[in-house]
Amino acid sequence: MYFIQTGYIEVLCKNEIETLIYYGKGSYFGEVGVLITGKRTLSVKSKSDSIVYYIMKDDLLTILDVFP
Repeated sequence: MYFIQTGYIEVLCKNEIETLIYYGKGSYFGEVGVLITGKRTLSVKSKSDSIVYYIMKDDLLTILDVFP
């Protein structure tokens, strides 16, 4: 799961040409991929200098155990 601190990213369609949506500061994405084990379905591309943080599935599940 990814958290955007600064910058903008675009989420691309499966063909990696068309843009579905843009995300900016304070947004997050990838939560479905963390909570449901499966193959990645979309790609993202940074559209500006960005700072993006991530959390791994095991770490997120540990936090959710403590803070349901």
